[in-house]
Amino acid sequence: MSDATLDPTLATLEQRVAEAPDDAEAWRELADELVASGEEPRAIAALKRFLELVPGDSDALSDLAHLEHRAGHSAEALDLLGKAVDTAQFPTSLLRNLIDLHVEKGQTESALTRAEQLSAADAGDVVALLDIAELALGMNDWNKASRTFERMRRVDDADGHIVYALHGVIEAEVGAQRWRAALNAAIDAAAADRHEFTTDLLLYVSAQLFGVTEEARTPKPWPELAQQLERERAEHRRYHIEQSIL
Repeated sequence: MSDATLDPTLATLEQRVAEAPDDAEAWRELADELVASGEEPRAIAALKRFLELVPGDSDALSDLAHLEHRAGHSAEALDLLGKAVDTAQFPTSLLRNLIDLHVEKGQTESALTRAEQLSAADAGDVVALLDIAELALGMNDWNKASRTFERMRRVDDADGHIVYALHGVIEAEVGAQRWRAALNAAIDAAAADRHEFTTDLLLYVSAQLFGVTEEARTPKPWPELAQQLERERAEHRRYHIEQSIL
């Protein structure tokens, strides 16, 4: 006995598409029902048929992209998400998914292009700015990273969040070995929030400029500080993603 026989809704939809193979709505409903039934390979085929009948439907393109990604077909998923972004009226969530997928595949420049597209569409999107800044850091583009964290400093108005942007500026300026600029950002961060991590960053940058005297505390090594900066950015990102859902 087939699954369609066991599921009357599925059986009805399969009968509809058999009798009217050009009924786009029936194919869409069938795809949704197949996903709900756990039959994703068949859902992929149904969505492809729907898109033959309704080319450029951004929701269907996005749904198909997710199914292809789960099936291990990342190239197809990237192509479909790109098409969905280009056809959607408000592609914010699609762009975010596309950025994440490019990052997952190690396609840094493509991820950066899409992150900048998202930021251009919404200058106040802190997560998009975080994407740009992190990608720039990974590419050793210290100037872009520093500029982006400065933009974040101006738009992220959540209480106490200025320190996150300043920590990012410090990291970019340390990467560029512009110690005076790093010190200025560290002083600003200490003025905004004197928590221990800011003090650690200030101590490290000061040591690079002025050395370490015998009575001074030895700064933590940069790799340890960089790991903490990465964790802090992840927490910062999580906060803004959660706020966007509320």
